[in-house]
Amino acid sequence: MHVFHYIKNLRANSSEPENLRALFALYWRTLLVCTGILIIVIFVYGVWQILDVMNESPAVQTDASAPSGPQSAPINTAQADSVFQGFARRQAQFDAHKTQAPAIADPR
Repeated sequence: MHVFHYIKNLRANSSEPENLRALFALYWRTLLVCTGILIIVIFVYGVWQILDVMNESPAVQTDASAPSGPQSAPINTAQADSVFQGFARRQAQFDAHKTQAPAIADPR
């Protein structure tokens, strides 16, 4: 391969200014190519992830994949009443503490 022989000669003679400039040009082109490939890979991966998310969205589901039969409620009324009573108790405790604020003497 002619390219590898060229690179080997550049590295061997890198102490000379005319070869050093060519070595830096090769290094710069390599960085540009790697950056371009990286940008393309990131773009393709992003499009792939967007398409993957769009294919899993509930709006795309067909009737065959939808669950059949009655669905149970995520929380029953007894549990909801219990939670609301807890909130009411905490509100009453807060109001009681607010009216019974301790008197703090002025430190002066």
